[in-house]
Amino acid sequence: MVAVLPEPKIDAMKKATYIFVLFCTGHMVLAQEPAKKWYKGNIHTHTRNSDGNTSIDSVINWYVSQKFDFMSITDHNKLSYDETLASKYNSEEKFLLIPGVEVTDRFEKTPVHLNGIGVSENVLPLSGTSVDNVIAGNLADISQKNGLGILNHPNGILKAAITSEQISRIKNLKFFEVCCADFKGGSFKPSTDEIWDRVLSKGKILYGVAADDAHNFRPYSKDPGSAWIMVNAEKLEQKKIIEAMEKGDFYATTGVIIRNYSIADHKIQIEIESNGYGFRTYFIGQNGKVLSVDESDNPTFKMKKKHKYVRCRIERSDGAYAWLQPNFY
Repeated sequence: MVAVLPEPKIDAMKKATYIFVLFCTGHMVLAQEPAKKWYKGNIHTHTRNSDGNTSIDSVINWYVSQKFDFMSITDHNKLSYDETLASKYNSEEKFLLIPGVEVTDRFEKTPVHLNGIGVSENVLPLSGTSVDNVIAGNLADISQKNGLGILNHPNGILKAAITSEQISRIKNLKFFEVCCADFKGGSFKPSTDEIWDRVLSKGKILYGVAADDAHNFRPYSKDPGSAWIMVNAEKLEQKKIIEAMEKGDFYATTGVIIRNYSIADHKIQIEIESNGYGFRTYFIGQNGKVLSVDESDNPTFKMKKKHKYVRCRIERSDGAYAWLQPNFY
């Protein structure tokens, strides 16, 4: 008989190696999962194939030059990816191009944009009878075409204003952009952090993604490389990157780098790459309540059952952020 210790209900961004206890013919055996690495990636950007101002090759080469490990071009309603591009740029453990598309739809005056990452073919907008229906229908189509669906910029850009109530009702929605365009809110619109906590407080699993949504790659543009994700995966392969994201084994950032993150006995431990900066880590729980603030490079927090969930937002003294995925007790 073989028994494996169960994982926590939700344990995003686990340690690089896991230990399993196997009981085989009465003997206890320790085994380790393959070691994992952190991979830097941007999964929302545009080229001249839609409304960007730069060629596909120039865009890819920009991310290669900036030491990104992987990227996905997500032109509007167009799959800017083929095997020729993949064979030209993909290099084992050096760079990975993942197919993607931004499904660009709307309901009445509300724009609804969804990224399909890893899709096997192009995905076109389906329209629908409500905002909820548009999101759910396009997500289902992305999934049917083997993609991971992400709700893009729920506030700020294009006055999208997708609400937490709408997000909470979409059963097949698991990812949204916590950082893209105006994530801080204002003008009577909530920040993406506020939206996130309202959704999480209803018990829905929702992971936060960051991306630059770059359209302009001219020298003066500040958008390219302004936000990205760090994924903890076994290999720089499309399947492994997508699998890690599905498990929540990644974090969103505008510059803050995490060296290590672990949870044991509901104790959260983080090691931040300092480089001389100051930090403030917010441990956030039900209804967005700040449970604790830690200003060290190694913030820790002990979860309790009453917290229901805890997530972390890290702010660096120069204005950079990082968002870690939520953990439910």
